[in-house]
Amino acid sequence: MKIHILGACIALSLAISGNAFAQENQGHIGIGTYSLSITDQSFTDTFTGSALILGYDFSQNIALDSHLYALKYELSDLIEMNGYDIVARFGKVGTGFNISATAGLWSETLSSPLSTTNADYSGTSLGFTIGYGWRDLLISLEGTRRTVADYQGNASGNYDAATGAFNVLYRF
Repeated sequence: MKIHILGACIALSLAISGNAFAQENQGHIGIGTYSLSITDQSFTDTFTGSALILGYDFSQNIALDSHLYALKYELSDLIEMNGYDIVARFGKVGTGFNISATAGLWSETLSSPLSTTNADYSGTSLGFTIGYGWRDLLISLEGTRRTVADYQGNASGNYDAATGAFNVLYRF
């Protein structure tokens, strides 16, 4: 038991860097493009739009980001997908070249003024982030693969879902 507690303390101290990281701007806020594609063997539904991004770098290796997004269906502006995702990033974050793996949760609502019913979806995601950070600016490209059980519903078939985002963020 003591070894597990000691191991957890060592891992936590390695994850949370000391004074060198305290000099960097750790919070960030910005805007970006956001795209969601849901595919089956016979179709692809694509939603595109914009996102507000909020995040915080806990250390040089761990960060937490959130996207609040509003998307339109590519074939009709009357169909909207609004939602959020929250992802933890593990890898190189902060200033300089950034590359990290991501794991997260997402939730969204599909709606249309032509219908009084809304469809709610949620699940988990795995992905990556690559970018470059300066003292006050961060540019990143993200890609994730989502769980698809909510999109499938009772339908049969092999569904896939993925998102992509390009972000420009102010670091503070």
